[in-house]
Amino acid sequence: GYGAPVYLRKSHLNKFVNKDVVFVKLDEGDMPEYANDVVEFRPGAGDMLIWHPRSVHKVDGAPNGDWQGRKRRVLGGTVAVDDAFYQGKKKALFSDMGSHNLQQGDALKSPYFPIIYPQSDASERAFRAEGKVGRSWEGFRRMVGTLWSIENMSQFSSWAKVLQEGRKIKEVNEPFLWRRKVSEVVTTGLERQHKSFEKVREVLESTTLGR
Repeated sequence: GYGAPVYLRKSHLNKFVNKDVVFVKLDEGDMPEYANDVVEFRPGAGDMLIWHPRSVHKVDGAPNGDWQGRKRRVLGGTVAVDDAFYQGKKKALFSDMGSHNLQQGDALKSPYFPIIYPQSDASERAFRAEGKVGRSWEGFRRMVGTLWSIENMSQFSSWAKVLQEGRKIKEVNEPFLWRRKVSEVVTTGLERQHKSFEKVREVLESTTLGR
C-alpha cells in the first residue's frame, strides 16, 4: 500500500536538521542513527496522528506515480502551546490568510487559532459558527508579503538544493523502509527453514530409532 505516513523514531532528537530544512538527507550528520528505525501508521477513518514538529517523516507515494487511483480526505493542522506567539511575518503560510489582525509577537489568542484543550472557548465557537473565520484578500496580501522573508528564502534554498540533488536523495531515502521489510522477510524465511530442518531431523531420528 501507499499513502500512509512513515516516521523515523526519535528523529526529533537529531542535532543535524535545522527548522528551515524541507527535505532531509539520511546519510548526513547524525541522521544515520535514526534512518533504520522506521515507524509506520495506517490510520483509519476518524483517527488522528500527532507528532513532534521536528520528527523526520514522509508519505510513501504510489509506485507508478499516479495518485488519482485512490483518494482520501485528510484534515491537517498545527497545534501550538498556550504561551505561543504569532509569527506571521516570517513564513508564507497558506493556512494563515484570515483577517485576524494579529501582529508579529502577539499572543496567539484568536478564533482563527482556537483553543482546543483542555476545552474550547464558547466565544470562539460562536464566532466561528457565524462564518466569520475564513480566507480574505487582506490575509492573502499578508501571505504574499512574507514570500521574501529570510525564513522563506532558506526553505526555498533547501528545496532547490534537494531538487538539484534529486537522484542522490532518491537513492538514499527510498530504500530505508524497504531495507526493514527485506530484513523481516529474510528473517521469517530463515526461521521457517530452521523449523523445517528441525522437523526433518526429528523424522530421521525417529526412523533410526524405529529400526
